[in-house]
Amino acid sequence: MRIALLVAALASTSLTAQNASQPDWAKLDEETMRHFQAILKVDSTDPPGREAGVVDYVKQVLEKDGIPVQIFAKEAHRPNLVARIKGTGKQRPLLIMGHSDTVNIDPKKWTHPPFGAVRDGGYVYGRGTVDDKDNVVSSLMVMLMLKRLNVALDRDVIFLMEAGEEGSSSLGIQFMANEHFEAIDAEFCYAEGGSVTRTGGVVKFASVQTVEKIPRAISVTSRGVAGHGSVPLEDNALAHLGEAVGKIAAWTPPMRL
Repeated sequence: MRIALLVAALASTSLTAQNASQPDWAKLDEETMRHFQAILKVDSTDPPGREAGVVDYVKQVLEKDGIPVQIFAKEAHRPNLVARIKGTGKQRPLLIMGHSDTVNIDPKKWTHPPFGAVRDGGYVYGRGTVDDKDNVVSSLMVMLMLKRLNVALDRDVIFLMEAGEEGSSSLGIQFMANEHFEAIDAEFCYAEGGSVTRTGGVVKFASVQTVEKIPRAISVTSRGVAGHGSVPLEDNALAHLGEAVGKIAAWTPPMRL
């Protein structure tokens, strides 16, 4: 579904997308699943981060179809991949993204092997299936389809597969933005976020995420006169601290666009 949505979005933003024939969707489904399972089987948990295996696989798939690839790495074993399909340059580029690392695992809590990419009951089980190798493979397939269908684009389409999203962003998006921004500079970006809501297995709607909260740690301090439990004091520091925490929890910050 995400592949179809991305292709439609790219066609609408590109304005001049022209392709004479529809792809063989059944064949593409099989290929998508094959690539998805292959990258799921690569352990790229972060920490310690072993994204190089995913990058190597995606790189050879893209290059086999004649799509040029650049590798940028602050640390050799944690590379970032950038691929670009050229448009006419009439419009500024569009960026599609996915990250190649995953969070860690506790094997005891898994019914299927976390890196087995096992298909069971209509689902694929594995670490990274929904965060974020699904976005990696959908972006990969969009690039392959645009290339194979020779879609006429009036803007470049850039695919960034970043490292370190799960806690080492200095090696991934921060590194790319600070030191290689020209490789990913774009007018629009489709990235991780949003979801599809199903009821009884039927898709009801797809949401689009436009903003994201960023945690901010703060310290709250309350001061009062030391006392004894037998004599309640009006300036009891603990009671005032409790009130403050309650007010913070109830606060709804204003939306700023």
